[in-house]
Amino acid sequence: MTLLSGSRESSGKVRVPALPITVPSRIKVLQELFLSEPKSRADIARATDLTKVTVSDAVEALRGMGLIEELESEREARPGKPSTPIRIRPDSFAVLGVDLSDADHWSYSWVGLDGGLLSVETVDRRGAKGDQFLRDLAKTLRTAIDSAPYPVMGVGVGSPGVISRDGVVLEATNLGWHDLPVRDILHDALGLPVVVENDAHLAALAERTFRTSRDYSLIVRIAEGVGAGLVVEGTVPSGSANAAGELGHTVVVEGGNPCGCGKRGCLEAYLAAPVVERRIDETSVEEALSVAGDMLGAAVAPIVGLLNLRSVVISAPDLYRHELFLSRTSAAIADRTLPRSHQDLSVEFSDFAHDIVLRGAAGRVMSELLGLV
Repeated sequence: MTLLSGSRESSGKVRVPALPITVPSRIKVLQELFLSEPKSRADIARATDLTKVTVSDAVEALRGMGLIEELESEREARPGKPSTPIRIRPDSFAVLGVDLSDADHWSYSWVGLDGGLLSVETVDRRGAKGDQFLRDLAKTLRTAIDSAPYPVMGVGVGSPGVISRDGVVLEATNLGWHDLPVRDILHDALGLPVVVENDAHLAALAERTFRTSRDYSLIVRIAEGVGAGLVVEGTVPSGSANAAGELGHTVVVEGGNPCGCGKRGCLEAYLAAPVVERRIDETSVEEALSVAGDMLGAAVAPIVGLLNLRSVVISAPDLYRHELFLSRTSAAIADRTLPRSHQDLSVEFSDFAHDIVLRGAAGRVMSELLGLV
């Protein structure tokens, strides 16, 4: 399946442009304007090393697609024609971001081309798994697309588990999905470009794209499962088989608690949200978060030492968001690495507490179709 939307009309509004955009000059102009203040054609030419004529041609093409707009001219002190600011139209098109990582519900939101989210909608999924859950998911998304606020560019889905580069969910135990071509199934049901990626990879992409995130960062995503993504020199490595980031199924306790993957002692069996919730009920918040922080720090310490990371960013539910969890994680890392490896390390919670996967999913679609991120 190719990521092309052709001339399909979305929600009865203006036509979605033929995608993906492949002309290099148009991609460069969009990249320069993305998450930026409005800029003149001359500003764009200087920043991109494109000629003014090339920039003007690209701007006109992108205006014709409805992706950018001109604002009122700025009057300048120097003589001559005033410059005209140009910006990406935040309300021109929408991307539907979907997050399937939570144990009890899944969520979706419309994301504009400025990275802003509209209200997040949640759908109960307790007990829903396998083919029936996928059918219910497709039906709900179809209804949402039919009532979309803007023309729809594409759909990005963040799912737990191991996912191939062509959107086949190879293993997502918590969802009951195995070797399931989720991308193709949703594409056929929705008639739009669809991207399906691991939720932790998308969390890392959101940090890299929508936040001033430092390079050499590890983003740990904790929900029903546990995953991780790296930001290294501006990239989010996915691994040779697109299976990078399966931190949750690293064994941290030999012969320990059983895990849904079939092994014993996996980090996920001690750190996942349902597990920590039960431990809080059985002991206390302090005891549960201390154990969780110790386990996480022990698991990521080898990565910190190997890559000399600058930050560990944690995306997790509110129950984790205590200084105790961060301090115990930091201490466990420090106990297991050389001082030079962790002396400048920051361990912190993500600014995107509840919408990091939604943002990353939308960013992934923008990357595929517009070359934006």
